[in-house]
Amino acid sequence: MTKISNDNLINSKTLQLSSNLNIPLVVDLDGTLSLVDTLHESAILFFKKNPFFNFFVMFFWAIQGKAKFKNNIAKNSILSVDLIPYNKNFLSWLKIQRSEGRRLILCTAASQIIANKVADHLEIFDDVIASTSIKNISGKEKALILEDRFGGSGFIYAGNSSEDLFVWQKATELVLVNTSERVKESLQSTGSSFLEFPRSSIKLIHWIKMFRLHQWSKNILIFLPLVAAHQFYNFSNIYSLLVAFLSIGLCASATYMLNDIIDLESDRLHPTKKLRSFASGEVPVIFAATMFLLFCISLFLALTIHLKFALILILYTLITLAYSFFLKSIEIIDCIVLAALYTIRIIAGAIVIDNVPSFWLIAFSILFFFSLAFLKRYAEMLSIQNLGENIIHGRGYLSSDNPLILSLGVSSGLGSVVVMMLYLNSPEILMLYNYTEIVWCTIPILLFWISHIWLQAHRGNMHDDPVIFAITDRVSIISSVIFFICIVLGARGF
Repeated sequence: MTKISNDNLINSKTLQLSSNLNIPLVVDLDGTLSLVDTLHESAILFFKKNPFFNFFVMFFWAIQGKAKFKNNIAKNSILSVDLIPYNKNFLSWLKIQRSEGRRLILCTAASQIIANKVADHLEIFDDVIASTSIKNISGKEKALILEDRFGGSGFIYAGNSSEDLFVWQKATELVLVNTSERVKESLQSTGSSFLEFPRSSIKLIHWIKMFRLHQWSKNILIFLPLVAAHQFYNFSNIYSLLVAFLSIGLCASATYMLNDIIDLESDRLHPTKKLRSFASGEVPVIFAATMFLLFCISLFLALTIHLKFALILILYTLITLAYSFFLKSIEIIDCIVLAALYTIRIIAGAIVIDNVPSFWLIAFSILFFFSLAFLKRYAEMLSIQNLGENIIHGRGYLSSDNPLILSLGVSSGLGSVVVMMLYLNSPEILMLYNYTEIVWCTIPILLFWISHIWLQAHRGNMHDDPVIFAITDRVSIISSVIFFICIVLGARGF
């Protein structure tokens, strides 16, 4: 067995294949040449066109057989093969083999439509063998086709899955790419020798990126009603809010995973989002199925707290789904929805502690997070402008909208400060705080922080996600600590 590290530069002498260049090299596509499954990605593209109707269409195609299903999906979706992540190390080696005169054959269970697109894009294959509407070229079927075609002279086969074991039995030489330990052990038990491009393991950082755990920081908002009601020592409510924090966090992770699946192609066109777990191919799309488990656990935890909280969680999920499938591509509406999702967290926290959030708090929340939503879009538009592009892929904005988005965002942020002023001067607040003069100090702090983040965004220093910026920015952290101290001192004094 010859093993090649993916960190090393491949050259023609690193992997020694047969010196007879007349023996062709047959290459599998999904999981071998590409890091993703093209059928999964095509199905996602078709599904998101019309989720409710196309779900039943896909089910109808599936019962007609896998070959028919693949062909129909490929015909009715447009997969951008130039955007899907390829195995760069393996692809470089293939190009070297081609330059030395070896024939390369793309042989895949993927649809002929997709296989032809990949071959045309890469321009290294001499021929393409793929599934049609009546025949699924996989496993034993692929082995028989290749044996019939190259049986006399033999062929070299590069694959990755257990289905390829049938093909390797017929091949002259074996190349393993991204293969699991189980498949490798099956080949080793037969005494077969092979060349290997090792599989990249899914590391902890990939799971953290997939679950978007940093986004859980938004869920701190559910504690805001507790702070506003001065229930700092109500440990029963604190415990319930901690469970609620976990519940809504798991729900958020599930919805973010769904959003990342829907946004695959848009993310791959984005300068930073292309590094996300699914978009980069670090984690196979099939792992997105864990989002159903996460949501079930989330809903169970919500029901242990309160039925009303569970209903709010379901409402949050439905709004998020509507945003992921439809609303995020509608300008202005997308920012209103994002502001609503933040505000729902505050309402959820009030429900958990059996409190009613004031109108002023809700009004402040909507305006404040409306400003942050515009801040996110503004930062994204600055990024695409620097790349010389004119639109945010998957969104309804043009780079020329920047001045208007800047105006709307800053005015919304300053509007939230005005609402906070009125809130702090309301009778219920004057009764709640013993030292209202100290609480008033929160106004200049809030005014400073909103101005600060918009100034940083305007200078191009803002990450396209304000949450990441806020939890890593020293000025933001100091401002939030001083803000909280003013709230506590205003209630308790020195």
